[in-house]
Amino acid sequence: MTDDRVPWRVGTATCGAYVTSGQAGAPSHCSARVTHAGLRVGGQPVEAWFAFSCTHHAGELIAPRELLDRDREVLADWAERERRALAGEGWGPPRPLATGSAALELARRATRRPTQPE
Repeated sequence: MTDDRVPWRVGTATCGAYVTSGQAGAPSHCSARVTHAGLRVGGQPVEAWFAFSCTHHAGELIAPRELLDRDREVLADWAERERRALAGEGWGPPRPLATGSAALELARRATRRPTQPE
């Protein structure tokens, strides 16, 4: 499971981390440029989500990696979904990759180290 030290918003085309700043320390969405993709697992019921982060918050992802072209395509799709929703054109939200035991298995596989041939 993902460590919940940093509150996170899944299914967004931005860094999912929330940061506290300003006088009142109210949480707000991280506005840094997205540089990494990875996995977030948590919630009740447990869900596994493809997630994006900035360089600073990449360590909050399971198996983080720098963005690949296919990640940029997902990021663009999610940004377009958000744009359409804000424009009142309908909302087709992203969905988790897996739920329940399948989500836990996905996280386990993502963190498994490849075995060395003997």
